[in-house]
Amino acid sequence: MSKSNIEMLIEVVQNHYEHSPRPLFLSALGAQFKELREKLVGEYGSLLAAIKSIPADTLEIVNDDQPGSIVVVTPEKKRDVVARLVKPMSETLFDGLPAPLRIAFCLKSEAGQVVGIKLTPPMKYQKFDSGTVLPPGFLPIDGKYRVPGLDLRVASAKEKERLFKEFLSWADEHNIDPDRLRKNTPQTNALERLIAVQPPEILSKMVLPVDIVAILVRHS
Repeated sequence: MSKSNIEMLIEVVQNHYEHSPRPLFLSALGAQFKELREKLVGEYGSLLAAIKSIPADTLEIVNDDQPGSIVVVTPEKKRDVVARLVKPMSETLFDGLPAPLRIAFCLKSEAGQVVGIKLTPPMKYQKFDSGTVLPPGFLPIDGKYRVPGLDLRVASAKEKERLFKEFLSWADEHNIDPDRLRKNTPQTNALERLIAVQPPEILSKMVLPVDIVAILVRHS
């Protein structure tokens, strides 16, 4: 007898906590198991509704009032997961995101401009005029998630906490696994990071001596 979609969902969550103590964010669950998510959305209307249909002694929801930060837990692991979530980790977590992504969430822009981010290497941000069709690979970062003009060099822990929550909400909207960006982003060298943070108008005029390029390439 084949397993139902709900049974497969329960198995996926239980398997996660058997192998990892890290909170399983709803956005990460949906991004990792897209086919299962689509089936559950078809049956229940949303992945969250599907989880809420499961008895609380099997699966539970944490942070239900915080879109983008919703976590799925098993009752046995709930206490440990909640303890991890309440620690003041948001500043560190935001700082752990790739530099181009962090900058994109607070890049100053003109009225009507859209900020997009390309997540595939080399990751980079770019500003586009309103109505422009974003190039393949770019995702828009809606203004409601950004804090334009915030200087990350002097940003407070509270401001970074807000930015990280906005990032999680944005990732949830685009079905992006936050852990993939925090932990599995390929290491870049100094040259790639320098290029990534340059606006298009500067990048097109940039000229670097060969010896400087060689030094930057050697430094990760």
